[in-house]
Amino acid sequence: MGQVDGAPGNIQQLTRDQYQALHDQISSAREVCTDPAKRTLLRQRAEQVQAVLTALDQADMQSRTADFEDLKKQIASVNSDLAVLKDEIDKIVQDVAVATQVAGAIDSAVSAAAKLFG
Repeated sequence: MGQVDGAPGNIQQLTRDQYQALHDQISSAREVCTDPAKRTLLRQRAEQVQAVLTALDQADMQSRTADFEDLKKQIASVNSDLAVLKDEIDKIVQDVAVATQVAGAIDSAVSAAAKLFG
């Protein structure tokens, strides 16, 4: 993605794009995971990220401050679970490349959220 200025709409779109990429990476990791319990964990994390995507799609960030604050809390909670997933992904997925991609996608999504929420 190219240069993005600091306008809230652009930061919001960047954040959404990063969470979408993260969702895609977690879904890919789930495809190659052989442990049923760990597949369930990956599905749960993908569902959490999907909920963030849905909230980002529905929220008009500039005009609904309360919704923005609720979204901020939701993302903080999901990011906490994602930090744990990042630390464990190499034990969950045996494919090093997939694990690395998931960890990178987590970093990108968390970084984008930090820019959006300051």
